[in-house]
Amino acid sequence: MDKRKLVYNLSINLFFAVTLIVFGPSEIFISSKEDFLFSYTAFTGMLILTGTLYVILSTIILMILPQTFAKIISSIIFIFTLGCYIQAMFMNGKMQSLTGYNIDWDMKLNIENIFVWVLFAVIYIGLWWMLKKKDQMKFRKGVIIVAGILTAVQMIAYITLMITTGVLSDEKGGYVSTKGMLELSEKDNVIVFILDTFDGRTVETLQKEDPDVLSDFNGFTYFPNATSMYSRTYPSITYLLTGEKCYFDEGAVKWVNDAYDKSTFFERLRNDGLLNIGLYTYPAYIGDCAKDTMVNWEWEKQRVDQYKVLKYMIKMILYRDMPYVIKNYFVYSADEMNNDVILQENSDEQYQFSDDEWFNSKVEEGLKIGGAQKTFQFYHLASCHMNLSDPTPLGKRSLEIVRKYCDSLKELGIYKDSTIIIVADHGNSGGGNTLDLPQKTAVPLLLVKPAGRDEEKLAVSNAPVSQTEILPQILSGLSLKYEDYGQTLFEISNDEQRNRMYYYSSLYSDEEGEVELREYKVSGDARLPESYHYTGNSWDILYSANRVSRKK
Repeated sequence: MDKRKLVYNLSINLFFAVTLIVFGPSEIFISSKEDFLFSYTAFTGMLILTGTLYVILSTIILMILPQTFAKIISSIIFIFTLGCYIQAMFMNGKMQSLTGYNIDWDMKLNIENIFVWVLFAVIYIGLWWMLKKKDQMKFRKGVIIVAGILTAVQMIAYITLMITTGVLSDEKGGYVSTKGMLELSEKDNVIVFILDTFDGRTVETLQKEDPDVLSDFNGFTYFPNATSMYSRTYPSITYLLTGEKCYFDEGAVKWVNDAYDKSTFFERLRNDGLLNIGLYTYPAYIGDCAKDTMVNWEWEKQRVDQYKVLKYMIKMILYRDMPYVIKNYFVYSADEMNNDVILQENSDEQYQFSDDEWFNSKVEEGLKIGGAQKTFQFYHLASCHMNLSDPTPLGKRSLEIVRKYCDSLKELGIYKDSTIIIVADHGNSGGGNTLDLPQKTAVPLLLVKPAGRDEEKLAVSNAPVSQTEILPQILSGLSLKYEDYGQTLFEISNDEQRNRMYYYSSLYSDEEGEVELREYKVSGDARLPESYHYTGNSWDILYSANRVSRKK
């Protein structure tokens, strides 16, 4: 056996395995661990096993292949791995949060990025060719040294991450179940539907296609001049359930828990004593203190589908390490990954946030009246989020699902006495936006039916309302004190002059990878760009391990 050839092939394959199979995915996961609902330990063994098997099998194959062919393959592996390493370390800047959005990368950036990759490959091939006849062994030694050093650097970083982050002892558990999802009370039901990314202006499009698209929503009022508080699902959902503002100045998990602890909303729900509370949304948006209040939170150590995790790890590392021009082919979201890979002992009992058809099938099974005297149901549906470029079909489907739900309420005879709120977490930017277009995501769908209404035709209110009025509306519907949270939606008149606050962030990063959160006052019609007035208050958001930001 040629020991020098073995060392050469082994060093290259080990470099590949550490960079792209073990350390790379691990670093990404750990740096964004707050976005995931399962622990690193759930798949650590799979990563190490996969990396080890790759090194062994790939090395054996290279050893038995014809020498010329083996040299070509090993060179490709080395060039590709080194290119990935350089991309991740020096050419990415800070990558955005795991949102699942495509990014319209700057053309200049694309060209510069590709040029660096091509230049590096040309230099490598040139050196190999020049030394081919003179001193091929020195070239091989150089490759071994480079691969060895970079492998060692990453292994040291990997071990350091394990020690400093405590990720090996971080065991996550618990999930949102379907328990109580279809149960309501005879009276005093407050039902909130969050239709993700359903822009209020999408309603106008739907009405042009079908003027009667909202005709079955008897008793409802449509608010076309409503504004959201944030332009992203995080922190919008948590804000809707707590009323607490987020400035991205602390980690997501800490902020979510702090928001629920500071808010008196769930304290009032708990103190009521007559209330059945079901929160059917993404678990990361629910604070720990609310989980014990919910009827549908189940504590359970998370297990994952190892094969699916590996699939996402491949996307994860390729998204980070590929040139900008092809990164969007590997886009994924933490939400998508969580929903897809987590296994439960009773998987049918887990709430499926990303599948509106699944929710529809559950509704078709039939709603029922339970034993609680009051019920608060909060349903988060993926809705338009699943197709940002053409949201109208999904929007129409979402409205149809909600309509069927309302029909079931009518069949049970509890429609009139129910408060129903249909609201989006934010509007639709089309998948990406810049800081000079705040109105793109500021107009969410908002339809509300207060208790006591059922036969009246759909009303339209141009009152300057916002998501700030959602909590008072919920508390009012449950006959609880709400005044310290502000006015209800129906206490704001059409001609009222008021400034609504809106916090807008862009997914587009600057050269240093930062995005900005800006504060706007919205006065007048929220659908008009001239209604948005930048206050001058802004926060830099650094999408890093803890989503740290710094105040300007």
